[in-house]
This record gives sequence, structure tokens and C-alpha cells, in this order.
Amino acid sequence: MTLTLVVFPGLRTEEQTVWKLRIVQRDGRDHVQEELNRWRTEAKGDYRKILKVARVVAGSDMVRDPKKVKRGEGEGLGDIYEIRADKGHARVFFFYDHVDGTAVAVCTNTYWKTKASKTEQENAFRRAAQLRALWIKMSRS
Repeated sequence: MTLTLVVFPGLRTEEQTVWKLRIVQRDGRDHVQEELNRWRTEAKGDYRKILKVARVVAGSDMVRDPKKVKRGEGEGLGDIYEIRADKGHARVFFFYDHVDGTAVAVCTNTYWKTKASKTEQENAFRRAAQLRALWIKMSRS
């Protein structure tokens, strides 16, 4: 298995002044770009909101507005964050890391929030934590 980082689509280099937003690919595939592409055509409002918040994340030390970014709660989830489409359904999970001396916000997975989905949302946070642990293990060895 190989993990690599790819550029977050829709963001320009000059917008990423603090954090470089990247997506982790596992064996050349990633769920994040697939969902972003689907949202771009099927959920345009949510897609625009996700990109807007992604720009804020890339240009800010730490986003503290819970309407934009929510930090994971619970054991092992404190290093996981979600980019939120405020009043929308789309979510992109990420964590902060330093790769080759560069500050990187690594996007791991997505989630489409519905009203009766608390367990699914918790599972999405856990999936992001698992991918973070795998990334840390593989990138440090």
C-alpha cells in the first residue's frame, strides 16, 4: 500500500499561505476528489461552501469558527477536523501535519450529513483518525 498527497482541486497556490491543503491518496485513489467532483455538479451550493472554507483553512493559522471547521470530540479524535458547508450537508475531514518542513492540512475523507446520521458522522471522524494514524506511521518510517 502507498499513500501520497495530491493538490486539493479548486485552490490556487497563492491562497495557501499558511497551510498547503492536500488530499491523501491510497494506492492512487481517493474518496475526497471523487466526492468533490460529484458535489461540483450535483450539489453546487455545498461545493462552493466547502471551497470557501478550504481557502480559509489554507490561509489561517487555525480556524475557530464552528460554522466553518469543527474539531473532533471523543477519544482519539482531537486531531481530526471537518470542513463544513454551513447550513449544508457536505463535510471534508482533515488533520494538520508537517511534511518536509511544509505545513500541510491533509484531507482524508468526506461525509454527507443528514438529520438522522449521528453514528455515521462519528464513523466518518473515526475513519479520518484511522487514515491519520496510517499516514503518520507510513510518512515517519
